[in-house]
Amino acid sequence: MSEREYIVIELPRGPGYRIRALFRRLAMVVYTPFELMSELVHEPDLMGALISLLLCIIAVTSTSTLFSSRVRIIYVNATTNKVIGVIGGGISKGRVLSSFVMTSLTTLVGWLMVTIIIYLISSFLKGISTLRSVASAVGYASFIRVLVEIIRIMNIAVATRDTMVTVKINIGKNTSMKYITSLISSAISSQTGWPYAILNNFLSYLLQVWMLALFIIIPYNTCGLSLKKSILVGAVAFVIALFIRWI
Repeated sequence: MSEREYIVIELPRGPGYRIRALFRRLAMVVYTPFELMSELVHEPDLMGALISLLLCIIAVTSTSTLFSSRVRIIYVNATTNKVIGVIGGGISKGRVLSSFVMTSLTTLVGWLMVTIIIYLISSFLKGISTLRSVASAVGYASFIRVLVEIIRIMNIAVATRDTMVTVKINIGKNTSMKYITSLISSAISSQTGWPYAILNNFLSYLLQVWMLALFIIIPYNTCGLSLKKSILVGAVAFVIALFIRWI
């Protein structure tokens, strides 16, 4: 019997293929994250991860810009009743640029830190993966924040309805940022008659739960760890991400 020889010809993948693959993987973050993480083990995609991070930066910057244009916050000293400062009430190129730069720094640094944490702990727990695969997975996971920020933008737009909302905040010695944020959300809800605070809190919890789930899926599918070990790695990465305000 004669042996048959086969020649395999691999056609070059053009820009069209890469664009379709990018959109397909971004969609997979939502509806099939397990398959996406498994796929990134064999085909890491740092370029796609960076594009996902860029979309995240643009979405967060857009949210803060819209908020600043629709909401004016007046900070007053609770003791002297004097105005400390005023934030918001308009848009300027400098403010948008500053927001974009700061968001870019926090997003990229957060991506690197979460990637290194997941990779190092997974390697210590005998997981098998590459830093490139983990970085790709964490980068694509950030796309969830893009979706949440889009809904957040809609919430701000509907709540303010093309009007300027003014919020006065009394600042004391023990006033925390969490308390200030809660006051601002409640004030917007009371002045506009829209459940802004409820939706804003829901979106914050939704983002945290969704990202925690992805942080568990990454070591489970990308690094091959058991579910128990993956939950441990995901929980540590989640705490780090909260601490550095990546999510």
